[in-house]
Amino acid sequence: MSRKKSGVTILIEYVSARAFGWVMGALPIWLGMQLAAVLGTIVFCVDRRHRLVAYDNLRRAFGDTLSRREIRRITLRNYIHMLRMAVDMIHLPRLHRAGRLWRHIEMKNMKYVEEAVKVGKGGIFVTGHVGNWELIGWVFAAVGYNFNSLARPLDNPLLDEYMRRLREGTGQKIVRKEGGIRTLARVLREGGYAAFLIDQDARGKGVFVEFFGREASTTPAVAALALRTGAPIITGFSKRVGGGLRYELTVTPPIWPESRGDRAEDIKRITSEMTRRVESAVRACPEQWMWLHRRWKTRPAEKGKSQESPKEKEARSER
Repeated sequence: MSRKKSGVTILIEYVSARAFGWVMGALPIWLGMQLAAVLGTIVFCVDRRHRLVAYDNLRRAFGDTLSRREIRRITLRNYIHMLRMAVDMIHLPRLHRAGRLWRHIEMKNMKYVEEAVKVGKGGIFVTGHVGNWELIGWVFAAVGYNFNSLARPLDNPLLDEYMRRLREGTGQKIVRKEGGIRTLARVLREGGYAAFLIDQDARGKGVFVEFFGREASTTPAVAALALRTGAPIITGFSKRVGGGLRYELTVTPPIWPESRGDRAEDIKRITSEMTRRVESAVRACPEQWMWLHRRWKTRPAEKGKSQESPKEKEARSER
């Protein structure tokens, strides 16, 4: 359980974030991206804790196929990408209001969305923390979908409210995680659309499926909701193209929630397929996935308990 932040800490974080936003918003996008690269490099150098988590995750995912130099390079680019994502979120509302959003985003395979929509049961959009995952909600709300994204509140209420306003800038609704599944089930019954991120450790509540050849605790909620409502699952992923604010957003074929008689196996099968697609997207641009999160933290043999792996302990003395 994380320690509750003091009022002073909350205020400092909020003022810092707004100051960052003001500065980046005042700069041209290209210059903001250059400054984000500098800041990302600085954070990479000083943030030893998360840097080592990223190194360990990359070793787990790619084994001996990556050298130490390549692991370091991907991690550095990952930090830069995350800072550039912050610049994205500052400029996206302005681009949308100015009618220039579509100059920066190329949509691919929209036919799969249209295929799912024809069923008339709404749809469950699924993505991972790859590229700019906020674009899924932004884009589909902008083109008129009744879009609802499940999100855990930030532990800073001022920043949480600020981010909520940014995320809802094109009309999507942010649904709080607590009690959110019930809300999203109602949205789907009414023909609306729900969105989930599925690539974080789900602890003891997860179902274990393979991710980069290793068992990873993954939320079963999406598969369970699809089986319950009959809504198709639409997987989509964004990829930054170049170093600026330009993305490809690619949709993949729908996953139809077919029941085969064993609910537990149905949930695992569907969850496994979604996770396989996330992995494929990560492999296409590894520097754009959130390696700073301990994805394999929970072990199947530990029945929901989480602990540091031997590799993570070893990684504490940086090589």
